[in-house]
Amino acid sequence: PPWLTGAHVGLMQLDRLDPDQTRQIVVAMAAPRQLPARVLDAIVLRSDGVPLYAEELTRGYLEPSAKQASGVVVDVRDDDAITEIPATLAESLLARLDRVTHGREIAPAASVLGREFPLALLGALCSLEEADVRRCVAELLDADVFVGARSQFGEAVAFRHMLVRDAAYQLLLRRDRGRLHGLAAAAMVSRLPVMAAALPHVMAEHFAAAGETQRAVAQWQIAAADADRRSAYSEALVYFRRALAVVGAMAQDPVRDKLEFDLALNMIGPLVAVQGFAANEVEQEIERVSTLSQKLGTRSSLIPTLALKLSFLSASGNVPAGHALALQISALAAGGSEADRLIAHRYLTMSLVFTGKFQQAIEEALSFLAMYDPHRHAQQLVHIGPANHAVMVMVGLAECYAILGAADTARHWCGQALLAARADGRARTLAQALAFAGCFASALSGDLEALAGHALELKAVAESHDLTPWLGHATMFYGITLMKQGHVEPGLAQARRGIHLLVTGHADHKIWYIVYAQACEEAGVLDDARHGLELAAPSIAYGSTWLEAEYLRLRGRLSLADGDPAAARLDFEAALALALEQGATLFIERARRDQEMLAITAVGKPDA
Repeated sequence: PPWLTGAHVGLMQLDRLDPDQTRQIVVAMAAPRQLPARVLDAIVLRSDGVPLYAEELTRGYLEPSAKQASGVVVDVRDDDAITEIPATLAESLLARLDRVTHGREIAPAASVLGREFPLALLGALCSLEEADVRRCVAELLDADVFVGARSQFGEAVAFRHMLVRDAAYQLLLRRDRGRLHGLAAAAMVSRLPVMAAALPHVMAEHFAAAGETQRAVAQWQIAAADADRRSAYSEALVYFRRALAVVGAMAQDPVRDKLEFDLALNMIGPLVAVQGFAANEVEQEIERVSTLSQKLGTRSSLIPTLALKLSFLSASGNVPAGHALALQISALAAGGSEADRLIAHRYLTMSLVFTGKFQQAIEEALSFLAMYDPHRHAQQLVHIGPANHAVMVMVGLAECYAILGAADTARHWCGQALLAARADGRARTLAQALAFAGCFASALSGDLEALAGHALELKAVAESHDLTPWLGHATMFYGITLMKQGHVEPGLAQARRGIHLLVTGHADHKIWYIVYAQACEEAGVLDDARHGLELAAPSIAYGSTWLEAEYLRLRGRLSLADGDPAAARLDFEAALALALEQGATLFIERARRDQEMLAITAVGKPDA
C-alpha cells in the first residue's frame, strides 16, 4: 500500500520464532509445571518456530498426563516419555475432541464453514438438536478449539487458528466433504439469505466442493462482477480464474463454450486494469475469446470479440488494422440491435480519432450520445470491451475539440466524461477519463491548472486501487505540469520517472511520448525531447496520424536547434499540410507560428 513508503512507517517482518522464544512459550504454557529438559527440547524442535505448534504440542502433552481425583491434579505419566508428545497438530486436536461430547462430529463439520461461522449454520450440518450443538460448542470453547467471534450474520464462533480449522477439515472423509458443503450452501440460502447474497464467493466454494459446477460458476460470476464494481480488480480476477478452471474441466459442448466465452470476455476489463493492454495474458485471453466466438458463430459473440481486438490493435499502435475492424463491426451492427449500433458508433469514434478524421469522429460520437439511454443500454454494453463506452465517447469529444482549437468545448466534454466516470464507480473508468480527457486534453490545450489537478487525482486513483499501468501516466503528466510552470529540474525528474514506467510497462498507445517531447522541447531539454519522439516514431510509422502534425512540427524544431533549417522547413510544411487536411486548428496555428519564426531567423542569411 502507498502509505508503507512514508518516513514515519517501519516494516516489521514476522519470521519464525527462534528456539529461545519458542522455549519461553512452552514454559509459559506448562506453568506451573516444569517440563523435563528432554520433553521441552523435543517440543521446541518439533514446533519449528511456529507459535501455534508450540502451544498445541505442549497442550497435547499435558492434557492426557493428568486426571481429576477429588479435585486434585495428579501427574501419572513418566515425564521422560517423549513419545507422548503429539507428532502433529491433528493428533493434538484429536486428543481434545475425544474429551468433548460429539466433538469428532461437530468440529470437522464446522470446518466446512471456514474459520469463522454463525452458529445458525452449524446445526444444519449436524444431526443433533440445537441444545446439543450449543453444549458441544461451549465445550470446544473451553478446550480452546473454538474462540468467540463477531459476525454481522448473528451469533458466531471461530476456530482458534486457521491451521486448527485445516486439521479438523482433514479429519473428514472425502465422500463426506461434498455432502457437507452442499448442506452448507443450502443452509446459507434457507437460514441466512442475507449472508448468501453478501458472500457469493463463499457460496461458489461450497457449490464447487459439492460438485454443482454451474451453480458454482454462476456465484463466481456474481462475486467477480461485484469486485469489479468495487474496483477490486485483483480480487475479481481470482474469481474469474477459479470459474474458468471449473469450466475447463467440463465436457465439451455449446453450453460449456458459452460459459467460457462469457467468463473470458468479462475478465478482460479487470485484467487490462491491472496489467494493461500490452500484457501477454491479455493477448492470450483475447485469443481465447476470439476462438470461442468463432465456435459460437453468433452476432452477439462476434461483435464483442471484434471490439476487443480493435482495442488491442489500437492500443498497440496498429491503427489501420483497428479501423478496418471498426468498419467490420459497423457492417455487422447494421442489421442488429440498438446495443450493436451503439458499439459501432463508439468504436468508429475511436478509430476515426486515431486516424485524424476529427469531424467524422465527432459525428459518430454525437450519434452514439443521441441514441444512448443509460437506463436501457448501460447493462447491455458493460461486458463489451474493457471500458465504459459512454465515457470513452465523451473522452473522444474532449480530445477532438482540443485538437480543433475549441478549448471551452473540450473542457465541457472533459467535465462530462469525468462526471460519467465517477457515476460509473469503477476506478479503471475514472483512470481512463482522467488520463485521456483530463490530462491529455488539458496538456494539448495548455490548461496547466486543470492538468495539475487531473494528474494528482490520477496518481491517487492509480495508487489506491493498484492500477499500475496508470501510475506512469500520472507521474509523467505531473512532471510535465511542473516543467511548464517553470520548475524544470524537479518536473523533468518526475516526467522521466513516468516515461520509464510507461516504457517498461509497455503502455497502451504512444501519444504520451509526443506530449512529453513537446514539454521537453519547450523547456530546452532537447535530448529528452528527441527521446520522446523516438518512442513515438513506431506508432506514427504504423499509421497513427492524429498527432502526426505535432510530431512533424517538433521534429522540425529539433532540426532547427541542430542547425538544419532546410530539414526544419520541410517538416513545418508537412506538419501544416497535414493539420490543414485534418482541420486540426491547434496544430495549424503552431505550425504557422513556427514557419514564421523560421522565416524571421532566416532573413539576412546567405541561404535564405
